[in-house]
Amino acid sequence: MTRRGVWQVVRNVTLPVSEFQAVEILALGGKRPNAVALVGLTGVAWLPLFGEVWEFQELDDYETPIRDGFLHDVVSGDLNNDGRKDLVFLETAKNHLDIVTFEPPHRLVPANRWQVFEERSFRAAPRCCPSRARR
Repeated sequence: MTRRGVWQVVRNVTLPVSEFQAVEILALGGKRPNAVALVGLTGVAWLPLFGEVWEFQELDDYETPIRDGFLHDVVSGDLNNDGRKDLVFLETAKNHLDIVTFEPPHRLVPANRWQVFEERSFRAAPRCCPSRARR
């Protein structure tokens, strides 16, 4: 991340297909964190990091304002073309997309959210069209 709070892609790392629920930092063979661990119900993966380039520091945390909401997945991208990565959370308890922006110096701020799927309509859809929700 730059001083202005803009995320930059450094390298993409291909991961095996698995459902990971948590990302942890590890100190393997030392006191300073030097590896990333991905933890799931069916697997664990870790990536050792080398050099002084990597430093992990928690900047902020985020909980959805949706009552009894559960954030299941997140993707990032510059949705509004302002040069900053936005976070798009998939909230699975009530089927919302929860968009969050990063404001310097270290703050995650709710930006927008909307319900993307209404389960009752989907269940009532005709059998010929199972992938479409009835309006």
